[in-house]
Amino acid sequence: MTRRDFSERDIHMALDGELPGEERMAYEAWL
Repeated sequence: MTRRDFSERDIHMALDGELPGEERMAYEAWL
């Protein structure tokens, strides 16, 4: 999986539980 930077919007969506499953996995791996 390629690492990418998440925007502030993506981070807020993740915190609100609004990211789709694949994006959420990528976000959690990015953390």
